Amino acid sequence: MTALTELDFSVADILAAFPPLGEPGLRAYRSRCNAIWEALQKQGVVVLKLGDGDVEEGLLRGLKACSRFFESTDTAKISASSCIPGEGYARRSGKELLAFRLGAPQLAGPLEGKPQLEVACACLNRLGRAVLRDLCRSAALGLHPAGLGGLLEDEGGPLLRGQPSASALRASKYEAGPSPSALAFAPHHDRGALTLVASTQAQGLQVAGPGGAWLDVPLGPGRVAVLCRYSLSYALGGLLRPVLHRVRPCGCGRVSAAYELCLRPSAVVDPGAVTQGAATRPDSPGGPCT
Repeated sequence: MTALTELDFSVADILAAFPPLGEPGLRAYRSRCNAIWEALQKQGVVVLKLGDGDVEEGLLRGLKACSRFFESTDTAKISASSCIPGEGYARRSGKELLAFRLGAPQLAGPLEGKPQLEVACACLNRLGRAVLRDLCRSAALGLHPAGLGGLLEDEGGPLLRGQPSASALRASKYEAGPSPSALAFAPHHDRGALTLVASTQAQGLQVAGPGGAWLDVPLGPGRVAVLCRYSLSYALGGLLRPVLHRVRPCGCGRVSAAYELCLRPSAVVDPGAVTQGAATRPDSPGGPCT
């Protein structure tokens, strides 16, 4: 069975470190950047093994806050609903969903665990931006990190200006014993740039591998799966492709948090401009993906 790529990862930009890295450190960093490209290009997903204690702790607290929310009373959950479609609490076929967006209007009632959810959003946002930075620095692209990072919103904008973030955290609790045909378990692609998935459960998330075989994505404490989405594929002229994925029923009431890192609404995405000067061009023999 095909093994998915797992990488030790930290969000810090080690090229900005002082004193500068020596050659062994640079070789290790080049290898990491290239491994991210190869994993997303071949499999559409890369699993990060977190090297930042504060990020790991922030995600763990966020997941615990999600679990406590889903274990609360129906009255408490309904109070977290929103009149805006796709925001707040909702029930779907096979799962319960809590959508949280930094800077979004207040929900119908107070949301317990909001500070922990804000920290989880910040942690996953930092991770996603770091992945795009390293992806740009891969030998296959060789782009300035602003080529992709510049399409995102100002990192502090939602909190500074009180405007809803373009990106959202979607926490889900899957029913323990639903029919596998439930909508919550249907294979699908995501819109946006990246999806970053965290869960305390190791099993449940799967991606479509070569030949259509479903591959288990190893999660659990200290791991985050990063999936390629449509907007990133489009921005790179098809050099990467969005990955088909699903959640496999596991009978344990799985709780997960998926952060949708999206481009800012006003971003003008010109694949030709984004990939100008790239080591691999969309019309070259190495791309785009088919």
